[in-house]
Amino acid sequence: MTDKISLTPWLSSSEIKQYCTLHHADALWLEQTLMQLGLSIRAWQRLLKVSRTLADMEGVEFIARHHLQEALSYRGIDRMLLHLQTLLQ
Repeated sequence: MTDKISLTPWLSSSEIKQYCTLHHADALWLEQTLMQLGLSIRAWQRLLKVSRTLADMEGVEFIARHHLQEALSYRGIDRMLLHLQTLLQ
């Protein structure tokens, strides 16, 4: 995406297909990872959007595996913080 302002969080499903394309090996890796973690299609779309944002911040056109891995790491942090919050209540 070459726009100066990122609208990634509001991408539709068709826009995700257009702007969040992956190399074949990375798409297979993501599919296997999502299956192992038991994540939903919505989670997959959110991960792609975060990965797209990370690639945009880096100024690159394509999402790379390290963008996917970083997006997955943020998901893990979010889950851990939610768990800690419920323990503290």
